[in-house]
Amino acid sequence: MVYTEKEVKFEIKNLPRLIAYLKANGTKFLNKAKETTIRLDTPDSALEKKGLFLRVRSGSKNTITLKEKTGKSQDVKARKETEFEIQDVRSMAYILSRIGFTYSRIMEKYRINLIFKETKLSIDELPFGIFLEIEGQKEKIMAVAKELGFNPEKKIVVTYWDLFDEFNKKNKTKEKNIIFPDGYQSKLVGKY
Repeated sequence: MVYTEKEVKFEIKNLPRLIAYLKANGTKFLNKAKETTIRLDTPDSALEKKGLFLRVRSGSKNTITLKEKTGKSQDVKARKETEFEIQDVRSMAYILSRIGFTYSRIMEKYRINLIFKETKLSIDELPFGIFLEIEGQKEKIMAVAKELGFNPEKKIVVTYWDLFDEFNKKNKTKEKNIIFPDGYQSKLVGKY
């Protein structure tokens, strides 16, 4: 499947209020899962330098995805996305490493996927915060954001990797992977 993904993120400050509003207003539940993403590149970051992002992901489905920057926008993050399902994420990551994509980073997140007013919502819990991704047509994204109580001026149009790099700088850490500590108890489990 090939399409152009358009989305924005917001940091969630009041998760119970957001979930209560969504449940009370006709939101369709799609799925939830703990996702593990393996991001791959060459040791010299050749893909990133070209605006390409290659990943394999396990979760509600197993996929391989290539994302391509489509230009800069202050309003939404837009990327061309080519994705298809695979059977075995670890084997695919191994194959890609053998053909030169040997630099990898891992991201874990708990995710709930929903449909609300012709947009796809993803509530994501990462080790450094809980966020809402709103994906759809640009006009609908902003209307939904406002309805859900988010200030459009506080929108985030960068990746979780970018946010994690900022987190590392702020906390003077140098973590490569976005992973939960052993024994972590998710704040999303049982919420939807």
